[in-house]
Amino acid sequence: MNSFHYGERLGTISDRQFQAALDRLQLGRFQKAEKTARGSLGQTIFLSSTEGEYVMRGDPNPGQLQLEQFIIDHLHAYTGVPVPAPYHLDLSTDLFGWSYAIMPRLGGVHIDTEEMRNRLSADDERSIARAFGRNLARMQQFTADRPGLYVPHENGIVPLEQLYRDWLFGPVRDRYVDSFPVNDNPYRQWLYTKIRFWLEDAKKYSVITPEDRDWVERVLAASSGAFDSGWKPCFVMGDYKLDNVLFEQRGGDWEVSGAFDFTACGMGDGIADLPRAYAMYIDRDAPELAGQFMTGYWDSRSVRDTPDRGWTNRFRVHLIHERLLVWGYHKASGTVYWDDACPFRQWMERYDEGMAGLQDIAR
Repeated sequence: MNSFHYGERLGTISDRQFQAALDRLQLGRFQKAEKTARGSLGQTIFLSSTEGEYVMRGDPNPGQLQLEQFIIDHLHAYTGVPVPAPYHLDLSTDLFGWSYAIMPRLGGVHIDTEEMRNRLSADDERSIARAFGRNLARMQQFTADRPGLYVPHENGIVPLEQLYRDWLFGPVRDRYVDSFPVNDNPYRQWLYTKIRFWLEDAKKYSVITPEDRDWVERVLAASSGAFDSGWKPCFVMGDYKLDNVLFEQRGGDWEVSGAFDFTACGMGDGIADLPRAYAMYIDRDAPELAGQFMTGYWDSRSVRDTPDRGWTNRFRVHLIHERLLVWGYHKASGTVYWDDACPFRQWMERYDEGMAGLQDIAR
């Protein structure tokens, strides 16, 4: 019996254990297993069996696998986006000491590697950016009547107005919960509270000046009304980036061949998934590719906002939220890739400047 150590999180696993899991899910005879070069927090292993190629995810956070199965099932049913379905879930812990899921391994390549970037032409890059945007628009065909979050014991999306007090944690609850008007816009309150929390949290690792805070509050105030109408709640991945999709070339053009890692999802404003990819292209000094990504998204979106409905105001708010998370992470971990002395407001200017042509793209 062979055993191998698959990292600090998953530990040592034997071939016999893999076979027991495959038997339980009726997925064939075990052939081999290998650590993934990429993967969510060291949780994934590639498996090969007589029935096919798979990915196993183990040692989940509470509710993680149930959320991922729910999202994959719905994306597969309603959007046609290539996702790892069927998603086989075993919540028992007797085989490994933790629950696990096994899903099909998707075809295609990771684009965001040094090897691939050196091989891609300028036309390839533009084709990939457009496909990246189109795929996001397709995922957002999974819609809802109200913004909400997945709740494991309900095995479904629960509207935010039923959760807005429960989701708050620690100092956020202490500072903000009593100020939430019950009849106010719960999605805006939820989003604005997260921004204020992470701005305050960033003070632990970086300098956030009164000017930074005042600027954020001005943007929030100016954009507040844009969340009241003109948009329909839809699927929000929460981590839409090149690392979480695969691509393949078809007839000279590139298309997304797989999307995965649905562990930060909810139902909300679809604009929320634009800033991470947009900022990636701005950081690479590639504003044209940012425009190609946005064009691919808007040209494929089934429910189109228009500039007069305030989508750019919502974009600014989501951009602040997404960049605050990046700012806080790199400041806390000592991995800042920009001028470390640059104030937050000044750092945000490069992203603001890149927005100049975005309104025209959505027309």
